[in-house]
Amino acid sequence: MKLSEIRKSASQFVQDKLSKKSWFLRAAGALAGGTAIAQIITLLALPIVTRIYTPKEFGVLAIFISILTSFSAISCMRFEIAIPVPEKDGDAANLMALALVICLAISLISGVILLLAQNHILNFLGNQDIAKYLWLIPVSIAILGFYSALQFWSVRKKRYGAIVRTRFKQSFGGSATQILLGWLGWGGAGLILGYLVNSAAGILGFGRQIFREDKDSLKKIRLKKMREIGGKYIKYPKYSVLEVLATNSAVQLPIIIMAASVSSTEVGFVLLASRVIAAPVGLIGGAISQVYLSSAPKNFREGKLVEFTLYVINQIIKIGAGPLCFLGMISPMVFPLVFGNDWRRAGMLLAWMTPWFLLQMIATAIAMALHVTDNQKAALGANIAGFVIRAGGVGAAAVVVPSIASEVYAVSGFLFYSLYLATILVKLDINFISLVKAVHKNCKPLILWISVAILIDVLLWSAS
Repeated sequence: MKLSEIRKSASQFVQDKLSKKSWFLRAAGALAGGTAIAQIITLLALPIVTRIYTPKEFGVLAIFISILTSFSAISCMRFEIAIPVPEKDGDAANLMALALVICLAISLISGVILLLAQNHILNFLGNQDIAKYLWLIPVSIAILGFYSALQFWSVRKKRYGAIVRTRFKQSFGGSATQILLGWLGWGGAGLILGYLVNSAAGILGFGRQIFREDKDSLKKIRLKKMREIGGKYIKYPKYSVLEVLATNSAVQLPIIIMAASVSSTEVGFVLLASRVIAAPVGLIGGAISQVYLSSAPKNFREGKLVEFTLYVINQIIKIGAGPLCFLGMISPMVFPLVFGNDWRRAGMLLAWMTPWFLLQMIATAIAMALHVTDNQKAALGANIAGFVIRAGGVGAAAVVVPSIASEVYAVSGFLFYSLYLATILVKLDINFISLVKAVHKNCKPLILWISVAILIDVLLWSAS
């Protein structure tokens, strides 16, 4: 090969790499930018919301979310997460239709179960305040399931603008509803209905766009094809249903345990801390994870998934680690000023949760790697272990030392995501040295963020 040809090939390779990275950053940036606006709206509303509602009312919302989240994640039997995977849009459309039909069925079944076992459920929860809202659970399951399936289709089609608009509608609609209903004196009902508005916003927008732009794909939906495609992707419900049940139960069951053994007020503090720290995690990790999901199948087929995954981890550390650590370090001093003195405890809990959410931001962004590479069994095993660590740890703390149950909840979250991230890296054959080499150059911004946080804490402490 001539020298000029080698130069041309090398130049083309570099351009291709830069083009791919530029596309990735543009796509992630678009999602992150739109999500940032949505998160800012939510965060600006929170100081108002926390002065309208009490920590105990936040606790009722936390219990409602815990019940709902535990079941809504399996409302489509996990077929929805497979929607971006098929090469043909027709196959993906049949997967989407299958997910929606299953969602309706599970919503109806959950309604029957709640109707027949309401008293037993309330006794288990140890909280009678939630009784008047249980009937909303089946409706909410259908809402969340439909939204998830339609969003995964939009991810497949790389419609990031539609996703951004949806997030704006969710944050504005949910926050406005909670403030209005709280001002009218609706109490816990205002928080719950605002949460549902937040969850439902965007379904009609997604639906209209799909019917308008994807008619050819929708025409290929057939009952027989739905059964065939369901059999082809049976690994998703076979392994991922138990996986996500273990994952969500590991997060939500401790909330229920704390509500029953400690107080609704304590889980109200946990909920506020989680909402605030989830803002940067959702902003950065959520945006990158959706771009990763839309590109991981193609990179896997081309043998580039390891390289792509390391690049994604590198970007998360570069963009997200510093702001998250900064937030965790200043929260104990800042929370009473922003949300009121009643919420000081929530600021302390956010500091405890920071290591957990840092690892969660990385692990969830690349979690689909296990599904793309057919390592659903590994994902299931890690999540079952996580359930034991988290629910077992909080359960033991609630019995022995209830006063530290929330801190144990935070530490157990860190342990679980350490395990889950290690599982992903092992299955992709990424060793620790390769990981360190990929991210070590991005430690300088992290040190700067930490230094600024220390300075702010010192100034606030001196002024108090």
